[in-house]
Amino acid sequence: MQRRILIAGGGFTGLTAAHRLSRVPGLSVSLWEKGNSLGGLAGGFQLGGHPIEKAYHCIFMSDTEIVRLASELGLAENVIWRPASSGIYLQGRVHPFNRAMDLLRFAPCPWLDRIRTGLVALYLKYRQHPEPFEAHRAMEWMERRCGRGAARTIWSPLLRGKFARYAPDVSMAWLWARLNIRARSRDGGGEKFGYFRGGFAVIADALTQSARNAGAEITCGRSIAELYPVGSGVEVVDSAGTRETFDRVLFTGSSRAFRRLLEKSPSTPPSYLDQLGAVPYLNAICLVFASRQELPAPFWLNVNEEGAPFLVLVHHTQMVPREWYGGLNVYYIGAYLDPQAPMYQLDDHAIERKWLDYLRQIYPEFDESRLVEKRLFRLTDAQHVVLPGHRAHIPEHRTPIPGVYLANFSQVYPEDRGTNFAVRDGERLAAMIRQDLAAG
Repeated sequence: MQRRILIAGGGFTGLTAAHRLSRVPGLSVSLWEKGNSLGGLAGGFQLGGHPIEKAYHCIFMSDTEIVRLASELGLAENVIWRPASSGIYLQGRVHPFNRAMDLLRFAPCPWLDRIRTGLVALYLKYRQHPEPFEAHRAMEWMERRCGRGAARTIWSPLLRGKFARYAPDVSMAWLWARLNIRARSRDGGGEKFGYFRGGFAVIADALTQSARNAGAEITCGRSIAELYPVGSGVEVVDSAGTRETFDRVLFTGSSRAFRRLLEKSPSTPPSYLDQLGAVPYLNAICLVFASRQELPAPFWLNVNEEGAPFLVLVHHTQMVPREWYGGLNVYYIGAYLDPQAPMYQLDDHAIERKWLDYLRQIYPEFDESRLVEKRLFRLTDAQHVVLPGHRAHIPEHRTPIPGVYLANFSQVYPEDRGTNFAVRDGERLAAMIRQDLAAG
């Protein structure tokens, strides 16, 4: 008799787990994806007839899990590594921000604060553990070590753009992890980012096909509405009211979504609901567009001007060949927003108008008439907020509901999120489920 496994969520965690578990004798694997496509936050679409992600994704040189998986799937040659240029827009101009000399030339920041910032960055690069930073707020910690001028021109704008109203309270452990990962993505030639020929969809498609070939049933447009422990299994009710029983269920959505689901079950411990609700989330908006015009923008431009309507401009074809997109230039504009924020309440057209007008402020030569195609995406629960003491709020993968597991980015600590960690957790959860089934 086969034992039934349900995976809720078709992002990289769910797809990796399905890829592994579908090959285990005696297991019948189903994966339900609420949306109409697979890949999660790295899900793709067609821009000008070419595959690309809804939200910008790349990999770092330290992202060994996803590179190893790509090799296993026969996609090693699809991985390319390219130097990546960065900049900061502040006080009406774009400042290069790639090497130590760029920091020393960063005029908006006082001279002494530039020196202090460089020394702090070097110090953080060689710290190996998050514990010394966990009790501290990043904005306060960086202001004390780097100076008020550095906080005003570099760190505060970045944290505000990333975390909105939560920015003053974000944990220093989060910022340490981000800076540490970026430092480890450098070699003698500077920082390098990775990308896949054909986009991240080539990995998602290969995982999907692998799981289906091994007998997994993968369905889009289906989700869990309720779940209850029953006997030695889990009874699941889908959004259409259909009931099924599974031996194990893996939920890969946000802790906030999981909390909403479990609130309907009287058997859920209130303390567990409190733990799930302790981590705030922000939504994201991404505008992806293709243009015949090449702007003189670096690959990654942080927008640090106070009052700017978006956080970042990514010049995707600064890093990968334009030939992949029919000779067009591809750009992303992105922002993280509280769902109640005035910007988030605007309709898509109003957001596009505000953002493209501001892009013209940064680059007066921007010619909107040369745009070929543009798409705007709203992504729910795209960014969890790491506050001091976050470790205490990290739920275990094995939940208090027998037979039910949870895997999401709030558990990827102190790292932030990314496809590499999604793959890592998919592998980890597949092994955990196999172990628990074997133990009875």
